Amino acid sequence: MTALAQWQIAVQQGEWSLVAPLLDQEELEFGKTLEKDLWPFDLHILGHIYNGELPDARFVWKRTPKSAQQEPCNQAAFTLLQHLWNKEYQMRWPAMNSQHWSLHTVPLIAALASKLQAQTIVLISEAYSSISVDKASSFLGCSAKDTLNIAQAQHWESSADGMMLKIVRSTPSTAERSSIKQLQHLSQYVLQLET
Repeated sequence: MTALAQWQIAVQQGEWSLVAPLLDQEELEFGKTLEKDLWPFDLHILGHIYNGELPDARFVWKRTPKSAQQEPCNQAAFTLLQHLWNKEYQMRWPAMNSQHWSLHTVPLIAALASKLQAQTIVLISEAYSSISVDKASSFLGCSAKDTLNIAQAQHWESSADGMMLKIVRSTPSTAERSSIKQLQHLSQYVLQLET
């Protein structure tokens, strides 16, 4: 099975982490003979973004012919890449809500938005003890109502007026505490061996 067929199957099955490596492989195998006008540059860039490979996504953009760079779907992918590269995290949501996505990238954009939102929830949990609903909404790219629903699912507490969220960190499980204790014992043992 060719890489071309494999990445098309990966897209159909929603295996987004495979898209960029398969497109890379296809490009390496058939680079000079590929029809650049038909190449899915937007999908290729978004595949690398999905995998957290922003430098690779930039290199795909740099290899994109000038004529293809003018296409709205490729411009939309590049705009999203620019916001992520420049750490303009709140701008990623309007970029993902662009109307210029090609049909084969719409499901990938939905998966990417879900993945980025999950990562953002973890970051908020680690970085904040309390946060305003408006600020959390801008980070998560959703409405205040959706943010409150996410907060409830995360067991965060909301203020009486619903304007602030208190981040409630989960306590480590018995197994996690046991692992930490074992690591401490192992560290002490190694330290004794070294002295």
